[in-house]
Amino acid sequence: MNVSELRAKYLAFFESKGHQRFPASSLVPYDVTGRLDESLLFNGSGMNQFKPFFRGVAQPPHNRLITCQKCLRTGDIEEVGDDSHLTLFEMLGNFSFGDYFKKDAVAYSWEFLTSPQWLARDPKRMSFTVFEEDDEAYGYWAEHVGEAGIAPESRIFRLDEETNYWPAGSFTKGPPGPCGPNSEMFYWVPDDVPPPSTEPGAYSREDWLRDEAAGLWLEVWNDVFISYDWQGKLRDPARPEKGYEKTGLPNLPFQSIDTGMGLERTACALGG
Repeated sequence: MNVSELRAKYLAFFESKGHQRFPASSLVPYDVTGRLDESLLFNGSGMNQFKPFFRGVAQPPHNRLITCQKCLRTGDIEEVGDDSHLTLFEMLGNFSFGDYFKKDAVAYSWEFLTSPQWLARDPKRMSFTVFEEDDEAYGYWAEHVGEAGIAPESRIFRLDEETNYWPAGSFTKGPPGPCGPNSEMFYWVPDDVPPPSTEPGAYSREDWLRDEAAGLWLEVWNDVFISYDWQGKLRDPARPEKGYEKTGLPNLPFQSIDTGMGLERTACALGG
């Protein structure tokens, strides 16, 4: 599957679920109100332009949107050049503003990845991570995985905020802005090595962490459950590298969904 085919399938799938296409933003990080986001050098994700929608300070044209956003990542620059990181890449994203939340986001992700009509991936070659405190997301994945005849504990793993909270570590460290727990989806890459056993007790969290570090599992998609507005201030405005001091974590006016699928990476993984 090439990038054009994957992009077309993704957009068609989410249009069938009532989403409307929305234009991508510039690499210069202006939001939908025309305000420059000074916390960013470049646009690094599909959700950046939508922060006013997530905060409820601007009205989206529709409560379900999809985009195909070009992203420039500087924070990952030391990883560029390996098998799975680019400086400039395209991110597919589906967004819900006060409409569907965890249950439907997980269901849509599962359907797109595994349904014969769409990507038709073998569920045994998929694995999932959730924030360690997110029992709800774990339960929704467990329903789908269990229906596929797979022991949930062999394919769903709980990780900490550095991995399964967005932005990474933002539950305690910031930066200011919309945030929430996330769930990441991984694909078993090698065709010449069978995926691990899906029987109860046969494959542990430690086994998964080892194999993921070895590049056998590759992240292809991330569902973020936007729930809170992280509030804080720079500890030292003259030295922003010292980070933020947290002043509050209120609920946002409504719960939302922000997702990101790296187009080139996913096409590469699925193509073997």
